[in-house]
Amino acid sequence: MHRLLLLAVIFCTTAAEEELQLDFWKSPTDLGYSVDIMSTRDKIDELQGLFDSLHMPNNRTIDDVQKLIIEREVNAKKRKEGLGSFAKRMRDEGGAMNKARYQFGEYHGYGEIVRWLNEIAQEYPQYARVLSIGTTFEGRNIICVKIGTNTSRTDKKVVWIDGGIHAREWGAIHTALYFIEQLIVGYENNDPLIRSWVDNLNFYIVPVLNPDGFEYTRSDVTPMKRLWRKNRAGITCNKDQWFRDRCCGGVDLNRNFDFHWGGSGSSDDPCSEIYQGASAFSEMESQAVRNMMFSSELSGKVQAFITLHTYSQMWIHPFSHARKSVPEDIAELKSVGERAVAALEAVYGTKYRFGTGADILYPSSGGSDDWAKAKGGAKYVYLLELRPGEEVWDGFVLDARQLIPMGKETWEGIQVVIGAVYSAEQANLQRDQITQAQIAQRTRPGRPSGKRRGQAIIGRRTRTRRPDDRRRIMIVRSGRVEDEDEELIPGDTFVLHRPRIHGRIRSKPIRPPVARVVTQRPIEQTTQQPVQQPQLQQVQQPIQRPVQQQQSLLHLHVSRVPFHLPFLLVVQLLNQSILERLR
Repeated sequence: MHRLLLLAVIFCTTAAEEELQLDFWKSPTDLGYSVDIMSTRDKIDELQGLFDSLHMPNNRTIDDVQKLIIEREVNAKKRKEGLGSFAKRMRDEGGAMNKARYQFGEYHGYGEIVRWLNEIAQEYPQYARVLSIGTTFEGRNIICVKIGTNTSRTDKKVVWIDGGIHAREWGAIHTALYFIEQLIVGYENNDPLIRSWVDNLNFYIVPVLNPDGFEYTRSDVTPMKRLWRKNRAGITCNKDQWFRDRCCGGVDLNRNFDFHWGGSGSSDDPCSEIYQGASAFSEMESQAVRNMMFSSELSGKVQAFITLHTYSQMWIHPFSHARKSVPEDIAELKSVGERAVAALEAVYGTKYRFGTGADILYPSSGGSDDWAKAKGGAKYVYLLELRPGEEVWDGFVLDARQLIPMGKETWEGIQVVIGAVYSAEQANLQRDQITQAQIAQRTRPGRPSGKRRGQAIIGRRTRTRRPDDRRRIMIVRSGRVEDEDEELIPGDTFVLHRPRIHGRIRSKPIRPPVARVVTQRPIEQTTQQPVQQPQLQQVQQPIQRPVQQQQSLLHLHVSRVPFHLPFLLVVQLLNQSILERLR
């Protein structure tokens, strides 16, 4: 019964959001939980009157959202100017050895971000490379930085991290950039853990997956722009249930992936904040992620897929399209995820909830995380809702002073996931590697077999000589080296004759031995040619437009939401729609 009521609440909340044009900063996650709603002053007045008549506790937490945005920007500028040379000295002393400098603890535009990433690639070409994974609707490059020694290598396991899929979530973008800084600084400072990761793994980090939307949020302080969520795709028109034309632009990219696309927690209304798009992968940004994941460079190699969001302080694992839906390897996902949450919480005591999005937040279909797990082949998949917590009302206009602490604590959790990927990869290498003790048991090179080697007997072989590129072939059974030949290379064939024991044929069949190739040369010499770095388009700095005089928006916090609230909202919107049609 509880589940049916909650599903009804979520359905009615979506309907109310679409019809009344309410922006739920925090949707109802369970019966009795609070919600945060932003809307115009007249709608907030109307809603408060309704809530008061029902004796539902509520209060206006932000009387003017635009005023708050301006105050935050002005205060950040004053703090920056007040610190002056002292701040620069702190950055110089604490900036370790990264020659590419970036002002962390502040918000920057896409042009400044791209400049910094390009500078990193120029300063550290031996393990950092910038590439574009695609372009946006407005023609911007979606920039990715690849970090890993010998950047032309594509045979290593991959850790994927992205941020900024939702335009207004600036804190997620800053956190992704902070991760890049930690990898660079750690490697330059000879941190043994980070050096082992960068040497043995490839990191693909996309700090801003939705650059069009991000730049749009920076173009003005009015809430309708600063709090924009979707991409900047063109205008789409659909008819609603009352056969009215509804025309709006933009698609929620985190509802546009091909896993239960169009299901619960998404909308076919182009004016909705959670508009799913005309079809799965209809958007250039989601296509770029899909194409990169399925490229020869990444396909089958992505072991961790982490996507950063704000806000609510949640560590989410698949699947989020429906409640009580989890992948087969849920035990391992939970083990690594819970250890990551514990590491994060140990830094500042920040409390996180752990589970699927449908169970601890709300159902949402067509998300990049679910798709990466179900169809993209990634193993450790997590969606992080970063600071602040659910009870805080200013999550999308986060004070810049929280950015570095948020980056520090989140990095501790991310390192647990990276460590799990690295440990699994090392275990695989050890299983495939022939130890020195095993090699010591081999016979002389080229000597014909036919004598007892433990429990296995190897007969004569037909050899193929290839003097220009030699390899050593080991004949192995049950982990024991039985024989070898230094004159065979990968791709050559050889014939094993029937085993003999002192001239007598065994009546019981012997399991055939396994042939393994142990390469003699360093692996770097056998990899593909370096990939050409694409020419990046110049990303323009955001245009500072004059602030338009728009109706003020307010923010309403409703505590202890009863199950009947969304139904009341739907009744209200139905009454409004009927009156409009009668007119």
